Amino acid sequence: MNQIFCQTSNEDAKKLNDSIIEVQICDRLYKESVKRIDISPLALKIILDYYLQSLKLHKQLWKELLIKYIGEDDTATFYNILRFDTVKNLIFKMDTEGCSLCSNK
Repeated sequence: MNQIFCQTSNEDAKKLNDSIIEVQICDRLYKESVKRIDISPLALKIILDYYLQSLKLHKQLWKELLIKYIGEDDTATFYNILRFDTVKNLIFKMDTEGCSLCSNK
């Protein structure tokens, strides 16, 4: 069963949700652009740069919010298995069978 760490504020949840949506849109745009034969290399580079920048900003925001809500120690320990529920605005630890971190308390 997933372990809930904490509820986030509405403001922080909105920022994080916006960055998640931006990364998803950039991912979709990049994947569709790669399939097109008529796209110029410069346009593809610009799309890729924007995608990587939005991903970088999202990861930075995610890490800052994790540290704010659960602290540096838990962030460092559980970073790879922490998730955000975009509906309930919760930070939780994903429970994966066979994962040594998941069974840590």
